Amino acid sequence: MGPALLAATDDDNRIPSAEDEVLRVEPALQILCGKYSMRIKDIIDEAISVTQYEGPLVTAITRAVYKAVAELVKLKGQHPSEEAELESDEGNGKAFKLLVIKQLRDTLRTSLPAAIMQSLNKSMGVPVITEIAFEEMNDQTGGYAQERYIALNERYLRSIVARLVEKMIDSVYSSYNPGERVSGFAFMARMADGNSHEWSILHGSIDKTIARLASISLHELVHVLQHNQQEIAGRDTTEYRSYLDKYNGEFRKTVDDETNALSSTTSDRQWNLYLASPQEITAFAHEIALQVVRDYGYDQATTVEELSGLDARDIADAVNKKLSGRFSKPTTPKEVMVRKRYLKLVYQEIIRYIEHRLSSFKK
Repeated sequence: MGPALLAATDDDNRIPSAEDEVLRVEPALQILCGKYSMRIKDIIDEAISVTQYEGPLVTAITRAVYKAVAELVKLKGQHPSEEAELESDEGNGKAFKLLVIKQLRDTLRTSLPAAIMQSLNKSMGVPVITEIAFEEMNDQTGGYAQERYIALNERYLRSIVARLVEKMIDSVYSSYNPGERVSGFAFMARMADGNSHEWSILHGSIDKTIARLASISLHELVHVLQHNQQEIAGRDTTEYRSYLDKYNGEFRKTVDDETNALSSTTSDRQWNLYLASPQEITAFAHEIALQVVRDYGYDQATTVEELSGLDARDIADAVNKKLSGRFSKPTTPKEVMVRKRYLKLVYQEIIRYIEHRLSSFKK
């Protein structure tokens, strides 16, 4: 059931408390008066829900990873000098480790994006994404979407590979004697099928990275869906605005100027413009909602009781944390509106996720 549209009141521009920030704006979609009014097309941009796809996506990523690990068994017997170093107590296994890193990285560079794209398209029911790839980006950027293409930061791939290989080599040295290590490595790779003790050891080193990669992928999926909606509505698919853009084109210029790419040196003004974009509010709201879902354990819930207890203050805290406190104490009507949009969308998305889980219990 969609939210009702209520007329605005003078009270809409007051600074809300932590609890009524969420509860008062739900289920009503608050429309601020005058020049701060929400546009119908902004509502359309925000009518996207993808959090329920996180479970299947994490599973798809995990399966792609352990399949790539299983293929490492093919290294056995192919590199005598590197294997000899691994078997010797005088070596540190560095040469063999580099071989493993290369093969695992090369395999995952293609299989991981393919698994993510297949999972997202299957969840959507239609092929909304045509390509996903890893690209080099600064550490402040998780990824980006352009039309139906999604790019993910290469650092997630590097992190998964580095953590897995480090754990595998450490386990080989701690569990096997010289002369047994190559066979031990092959056994560990072969047993990494998702249900073994070997896999549980490896997965513990990368589960947070997998969760983050899934979250970023869903964030960019939101942008792909926004582009699709803009195209259907006959609007410019590159349209990118900010509620805080006082000067015509200020935010657009910031986005177009590659020297102003978001990084650790980005000014507060640029960050505020970026985080106050209607497109980014929707995408980040899904990330925040997903984090709350994990914090509450809703993703692991097996009973109706385990899907209860949602506290408005926790939602406000999650928004504050993700935005580094930005808009937590709004001083202008536009900042109040941005704050409300985040809180409302996060709350709505969590409720949709809970409803989705409840419906799955009934099947």
